[in-house]
Amino acid sequence: MNTKITKLIEQVGTDTSGKWLRIDNAEKLIMLIVKECATQCDPEPGFKYSPNSLSSRNDCKTKILNHFGVEKI
Repeated sequence: MNTKITKLIEQVGTDTSGKWLRIDNAEKLIMLIVKECATQCDPEPGFKYSPNSLSSRNDCKTKILNHFGVEKI
């Protein structure tokens, strides 16, 4: 399994039976994955971006978060 997904699963935690995929935990995992995806639109440190490029990146992030009903991060 992808190490990033494994780390997100670890953030969600487990219930007393050791199973993490209860509905509330699954929802938390999904939100973490959506937020992780949205951060891919963030500008990379050290790069210079034009104002239009930065605006497009912010629009992309907002669209992803809005599509899944996630609050801004």
